[in-house]
Amino acid sequence: MIIPIGPEDTSVRRLPWVTITIMILCVAVFLMTLPVKKRIAQKAGAELSQAVRYYMEHPYLEPPSELKRILGSGNKEKDAALRELVKQFGKKPPEDSAVRKEQQQRLERLVKVVFTTIHQMPAYRFGLIPANIRPASLITHMFMHAGWIHLLGNLFFLYLTGPFVEDELGRPIFAAFYLVAGVFAGLMFAIHYPNFQGPLIGASGAIAGVMGAFAVLFWKRRIRFFYWIGVIFTGTFSAPAWLMIGLWFLRELVFAQGMDALGMSGGGGVAHWAHVWGFGLGFVTAGALRRFGILEKYVSPAIESKVTLVDNTIIDDAMEMFRAGDTDGAIAHLKEAIQSDPGNVDLKLAAWHLYVESGRIEQGSAIAVDLIRRSLRQGDGEMALMVWSELKKSGGDLFLDAVSIIRLAGLLRDEGRLDEARETIHDLMLAGDQAVPVGAAVRAARLAHDLNAPDAAALIERALRMPELAPEARAELSKIRDEAAAPVVPTAVPSSPPEAPVKEEEATPQERAPVDLVAAVHTLKVMRAIPLRFTAEGLMIRVGEKEHQLGNAQVEAVAVAGIKEGPRPYLLIDLLLDGPWSDQPELRIVRLDSRTFNPRTVLGKGEENPTQALRAILDELLRSTGAVPLPDPDAARGKPFAMFASEQEYERTVLSVAS
Repeated sequence: MIIPIGPEDTSVRRLPWVTITIMILCVAVFLMTLPVKKRIAQKAGAELSQAVRYYMEHPYLEPPSELKRILGSGNKEKDAALRELVKQFGKKPPEDSAVRKEQQQRLERLVKVVFTTIHQMPAYRFGLIPANIRPASLITHMFMHAGWIHLLGNLFFLYLTGPFVEDELGRPIFAAFYLVAGVFAGLMFAIHYPNFQGPLIGASGAIAGVMGAFAVLFWKRRIRFFYWIGVIFTGTFSAPAWLMIGLWFLRELVFAQGMDALGMSGGGGVAHWAHVWGFGLGFVTAGALRRFGILEKYVSPAIESKVTLVDNTIIDDAMEMFRAGDTDGAIAHLKEAIQSDPGNVDLKLAAWHLYVESGRIEQGSAIAVDLIRRSLRQGDGEMALMVWSELKKSGGDLFLDAVSIIRLAGLLRDEGRLDEARETIHDLMLAGDQAVPVGAAVRAARLAHDLNAPDAAALIERALRMPELAPEARAELSKIRDEAAAPVVPTAVPSSPPEAPVKEEEATPQERAPVDLVAAVHTLKVMRAIPLRFTAEGLMIRVGEKEHQLGNAQVEAVAVAGIKEGPRPYLLIDLLLDGPWSDQPELRIVRLDSRTFNPRTVLGKGEENPTQALRAILDELLRSTGAVPLPDPDAARGKPFAMFASEQEYERTVLSVAS
């Protein structure tokens, strides 16, 4: 059995009040209706016993259709056996037809009383009955549940997905979306089973809609699961949302069709079709919001403005106190606000800046560590590195977990700050073996080896000493350890971009690090190309009429320059196959000119702003190739672009080309 635990990244911008309110309402309705349900069930049970007893005493009577359903009628052999059993204990039919008619009417009245009582149950009063749809029941059925397992199961899946979808859509849109998904799922279920007399209850149709939206909005996010096989094999694993939620949807679709094939009216007790239609609505709605950029253009800016609206006043007051010389008061003011809103990043960042400005870095280390962790979870590597660098300057104890340290080291490596990356990896050596999870230990060993860090051998040995290390990882690290002792044989660089990809391992980050960009003087061999699309192996480019695959490992550096020459400025993106720090007299370059291609089509994401599209291309190039960013990490990402009067000035300044 597999049970979801939750997404690996659990950060949201605001408290999910709509999700919390829905969960509270479901629990409150269940608790309020539970005593009524029990009382009516006892009454209906007593009335049913009376009706069944009367029928058994008069087996010659024709049972009403409702009583047939309760007694399991429908199978001829079972019906015959039941009648035979009833006849053995029952009375003989009266000779007077009037008496028999009166007995038949009494049996029907008894059965009618039973079902009149049953229809007073909350599930029938507030549930959605496909054969008799009441408009209000399209809403009320979403807050009714059959039992504790039904209720807790639905709320668990809402808890896993609702807060994140609410955070992305905003509270009003999420509330409306949730209700529409539930109404749509219930209505489609009723259309599918138009003659079904039973009640449809539960929030699962609406929650399936939330799951469909989650599958679109957070399809890359990994979800952790707990599994057990028998009583011996247990553990956890993580998988991407698109895979696991997709498998759940396929399961519901197969079950829905299977129940129909078996002739089970209403889905056999589980509203599989409501799940299918709810999920479909959520998937399509979220896909449309993402496809037409509604979230990015309108929803996210509105949420961000609300998130920071109140905080600006608090922060402004604190800054005014700080400028007036009341540092303690300013920090206390922010700390009080943080206690009321512990998830507010702006408040914590403001407090951290005050600690830095006042020279109290060590006192603010707890806030700094929280900021680093939050920034890493939200993908804001820039902020994480900024706070980390400031925190390191204090020289105090750094209570940061191993996983965060490894991610920071990886970010530093990606920005070409290799010495800082090695220093950050060294911080792992300050923790004992038990402080580093096995997965983090393996990643640290790999990264240290890639960086040629002094601690690489020690970190590899630390990981190999862990008894829970998987055999595959043990074999990999043992191989790395053995290869590290062997002499390195340099690999020749091909003279032109080959169409077959080259393995990433052939060029490690330290081999790409610049040594001295000014010492060497080069000539250039420029091949102008047009970027087409990214693949797992590299960038597809067009040179002339032919397409080529430029492998990730072929790119030693990515140089970016804004050129003011001509009527309008333009951007050059040079993919260097030979680093300017090498002793090669001729540098081979694949040059992309922003005037020759539409940047919005390369990534296939439909960005409307060309500058944003160019920055996204640069981020992907630097991420996938691991190349050295030139002239520096910020300029290579357009934060901002370095501007030059001409291409010749750029080549002379950045690429060390002879005048």
